[in-house]
Amino acid sequence: MSDEGTSAALLVAVEAAKRRLSQLDSTTVAMPAGLPPFALTVADAELAVTPLLDRAVAPIDTALRLAGLAAEDIDDVVLVGGASQLHAVRARVAQAFDGRTLHLGLDPDTAIAIGAARAYNC
Repeated sequence: MSDEGTSAALLVAVEAAKRRLSQLDSTTVAMPAGLPPFALTVADAELAVTPLLDRAVAPIDTALRLAGLAAEDIDDVVLVGGASQLHAVRARVAQAFDGRTLHLGLDPDTAIAIGAARAYNC
């Protein structure tokens, strides 16, 4: 398998593991190209994404500041997409919005349509 093919297969394997970790405490990542599988826990995944989460909160703060809003002014927070499957992402976003309950499981296309409609007062 080419390096590009191996990278794509690894991306698919890790994406599948991320989805399983949204339901389980641990999973096994099936590695491509005959490499041995390895165990991955929620704690491992959270540790791996911590630097990204630290950077991801800054745009939330910036958007609120530019809009002249505070976290408590926001009624609903909707998370969609792959990263929202991770417990650490959910916890960090909830923390950024003062522990507010997040809305999960909404179809991404529906979320975009609703957001656009609200933005244009439809």
